[in-house]
Amino acid sequence: MMVLVSALLLWPITAAAGTYFLGVKGWFATWDSGILDWLEEDIATTFTQNRLVFDADRDPGDGYLVGPLLGYQTDDGKWSFSLALMVFSDFEQDWGGNAGAMMLTGDAELERHDIDFAVNYTLSKYLKIYAGYKYQDSELDFTLTFTPPLGMQQTDKFKVDFEAHIPTIGLGAVYPLNDRLVIGGQAGLLYAIMDMKIKNPGGDTDNIWPQPGLGFNTEANITYMPWQGFLIQLGYRYQVFTIEARGPGRENIVKSYDITYGPTCSLVLTF
Repeated sequence: MMVLVSALLLWPITAAAGTYFLGVKGWFATWDSGILDWLEEDIATTFTQNRLVFDADRDPGDGYLVGPLLGYQTDDGKWSFSLALMVFSDFEQDWGGNAGAMMLTGDAELERHDIDFAVNYTLSKYLKIYAGYKYQDSELDFTLTFTPPLGMQQTDKFKVDFEAHIPTIGLGAVYPLNDRLVIGGQAGLLYAIMDMKIKNPGGDTDNIWPQPGLGFNTEANITYMPWQGFLIQLGYRYQVFTIEARGPGRENIVKSYDITYGPTCSLVLTF
């Protein structure tokens, strides 16, 4: 990431012209965590092996991602570069279920960091192409509480560390309504290269190597310039990719989906 930041900040010096962007971006999102979905399916396998019918119900988690935004556009407007360091986050997700006669409750604490780097090339006044790299780092602390029909209440704790390197490519469009107001959007394909580590209730840690997953990302936005040198951008973003992996000692591969969607807001200074 230091290389990316250096390239973004130092390369334009040789160009001797252009526009810099400095601001903050927030994504106030609903996150249906793929790692919680995957862990749920893996837990279900344990109960199924013990001939218990397993059923779970979870609501998507709510939270936010916030961080600084850096950018640069060449003087001719053909090329632009952006780096969003969304490193502050907080998410919570409710979970419940049953296995046979046992009632299950779960407490999921989620932490996530997203780093997005993108290079855009303008094809025309209204159309652009882009390529980028996204790094997503997530951590799940999951506490499962259950009471066997003839036993005492038990609590199992799981911890999952998840890391994804995601190259992306796509198309974008913009349409200026006037000198101060622009609408736009973009859509692209994702290719997620992932790894996971899961710490089970016994304290053992296992490495999980998911298969590379496909996905897509789309965002629509509106940008307003209330005065020269300051931009406000409001939007809505949707992102999804697949996670397919075999749990420790399992024969079957579990497939889940990591889905994040919600409004975005950016406040940007230009100079």
